[in-house]
Amino acid sequence: MSEVTRLAAETNRASQESQVAVRQMIEGLQKQMSLHMERFNNVDETLARVFNSIGSHLELQSKQMGEQLTTMDQALARAVNQFEQLVDDLADAVKTRKSLNEA
Repeated sequence: MSEVTRLAAETNRASQESQVAVRQMIEGLQKQMSLHMERFNNVDETLARVFNSIGSHLELQSKQMGEQLTTMDQALARAVNQFEQLVDDLADAVKTRKSLNEA
């Protein structure tokens, strides 16, 4: 009977030690998971800020590119108009010279 009591006490002690070990392991896992979740929450926020920043920069660059193309288009239109005027002036000069040579 004393042997059974000793084995029961030893089993009880081993069971309690196992419970303590499991509890410590669970607490450690909870801490690790908490740190892991906190780190990934920060990563999500950081990624959101980065993507918002990239979007803002792309929008600004697109607007600036549109303005630059408009400016270039206007400058090209002015150059074409000046070229047309020069061609007209040259044609008038050729007509005048022709009419002077015929006279």
